[in-house]
Amino acid sequence: MHIQQLLSSGGNAAFRLLAKPGTDDRALGYVTWGTHWSQLTETVKLETWIGSTPVQSENEALNREYYRDGCVNRVRDAPWSPSITVSGNQTETEVVSITCSAVTPCPDNPPSITWDLQQGTANIKDKNSDGTFTTKITQNITLTDAHDGLMIKCNASYPVSGGGFKMSDSNVTLSVSYGPKNTSAVVSPSGSLSAGQSVTLSCSSRAKPPVQHFTWFRHSSQGPVKVTEGQTYTFNICEEEKYYCVASNQLGNGTSSDIRLQITVSGDQTETEVVTITCSAVTPCPLAPPKLTWDLHQDTVNITERHSDGTFTVKITRNITLTDAHDGLMIKCNACIL
Repeated sequence: MHIQQLLSSGGNAAFRLLAKPGTDDRALGYVTWGTHWSQLTETVKLETWIGSTPVQSENEALNREYYRDGCVNRVRDAPWSPSITVSGNQTETEVVSITCSAVTPCPDNPPSITWDLQQGTANIKDKNSDGTFTTKITQNITLTDAHDGLMIKCNASYPVSGGGFKMSDSNVTLSVSYGPKNTSAVVSPSGSLSAGQSVTLSCSSRAKPPVQHFTWFRHSSQGPVKVTEGQTYTFNICEEEKYYCVASNQLGNGTSSDIRLQITVSGDQTETEVVTITCSAVTPCPLAPPKLTWDLHQDTVNITERHSDGTFTVKITRNITLTDAHDGLMIKCNACIL
């Protein structure tokens, strides 16, 4: 682009914008440097010439009104959209710098930038190496899993000639990675359990990326004992025990609360009362049922029962009259597949 001076009077000067030096018939508009201005005739991308080489660029002169002491923005249609950048690794506990910046063609009347991260963030005007200006706001935040999926919206409000503003906005959504959260364990079936009954423990957790490993532990007198891996764990309950699970991905681990398996004994557990204690085991093959034994009485008869749904169960039963010596007694039942 070439600017040709047409006249100068009283400290004011008029200029004509040309697409190429020496081409009067390709004038693109006029700018009067002084207390008044005349409107330019185009707001398009112009062919700017550097020496004899054309360079495609947006003519910022067409987006301003010039005065002796500065300029104001002239935006005919939609203004420039702000740009949002997030520097740093989007992982929990990391500190990232979030910046919203807006093109500032008229540094004397910069746009006002606001966003929904924090109100009252200071607007900073920077001069770029090419002589242009940018207005920006910046905030540092420490990421948590709660920031995952957070949409940040930034608004740029440009004051324009004749009063008023023209606004534009942009948004960006954070994608934060984090270790397992809200890890929990449940047992099925819930409620009363009988010795020898089949139970399934299930572990769940929220993580990004998803959980890679689930590990089950059982409490013992020697400390936690690893029993298996997998999101579920199915076994026949033999005695009252406590279990917990650990969920893990490459960013960390999450541990559930203990889940306690309790064996229910029928009857009122009061001294002199007679109670019935039963140990049962699922029997998928009634022709080869498991052998049940316990520490209440050896050689207790194993009984195979067929249920209404066609499945089978093997059980052993014993009635005992309670005394104070039975308080705290641990009854252990074993199922052995022959």
